[in-house]
Amino acid sequence: MAVMIGGAKAWKVRQHGDIGVSFQWINEEPAMVLFPARRSIAGAGAYVICLSAAFRYADSKTGAPTEYLIRQAVAAASQLGFARTDTFAARKIAGVIVDSLPDLVAMPPEPTGLNAQEQAAVGELAIKLDGQTIAEREVSAPTMDELVTLQ
Repeated sequence: MAVMIGGAKAWKVRQHGDIGVSFQWINEEPAMVLFPARRSIAGAGAYVICLSAAFRYADSKTGAPTEYLIRQAVAAASQLGFARTDTFAARKIAGVIVDSLPDLVAMPPEPTGLNAQEQAAVGELAIKLDGQTIAEREVSAPTMDELVTLQ
């Protein structure tokens, strides 16, 4: 399934230097998506933390980072295109995750109709014969569901 990072359907998007964070719904679940914000790195991807797994990243009593967070920050750095040995990037990602967990927890449920068939008009089509318009209609962009079925 294709997922658009950020955009109009995201609840909130912000940037922490080289790291972008989008709060959006993945399979109807609130999720935090980390992605490279500034540079385009070949093979770079996104790292997703769903609400159901958020408890693994910070201690429930103190809010301190967990060992799991530290290991996953290294994995996230690699996923975002940083070198596996880039400890600065891994530390920064760990900080971004801890700072962003309250927003993930505060996310509302996915609004109804957000993934419904929505077609945005991108133009108009007019068929003319001898200068007379014989047919007119709106041309719309394909929906995300239609794009997914094309893949």
